[in-house]
Amino acid sequence: MLKNARTSLKDIAKDCELSSNAIHKRIHNLKASGVIVGSATLFNPSIFGFRFTVIMEITVNNEKKNDLVKFVREHPDVLMCIEGIGVCDVLALITVKSVNELDYAKEAIRRQTGVKKVATIIMIDDIQFLFENLDISGDKTNE
Repeated sequence: MLKNARTSLKDIAKDCELSSNAIHKRIHNLKASGVIVGSATLFNPSIFGFRFTVIMEITVNNEKKNDLVKFVREHPDVLMCIEGIGVCDVLALITVKSVNELDYAKEAIRRQTGVKKVATIIMIDDIQFLFENLDISGDKTNE
């Protein structure tokens, strides 16, 4: 399911050597317990004319962080906004059709009160989710 959320219950059941009904019940329980919180359709932004997918690393004064996050999440070019701790305070994934649109988005964010720095990384490849690398079996031991 991590690789393809549209995998049929029958195929999952076959791989797990369980019945489709057992898989259905387990998926229901995973949703009810909050392990599965939804599914998403991934799209190719370039098909719609979005030539640039960009990661913005934003550093902001802590007292203005909530205001900035609200602004970024409401910005029309933003696909994802994540708060973090590390080299920046907020990561934004945006997609734009031109360098001018990128400059406009970056400047709109930079003008927000408390913003100290905005750095951009223009992605040269499509986003690829590597769910097959995620070990959820529980078999790993802490080394």
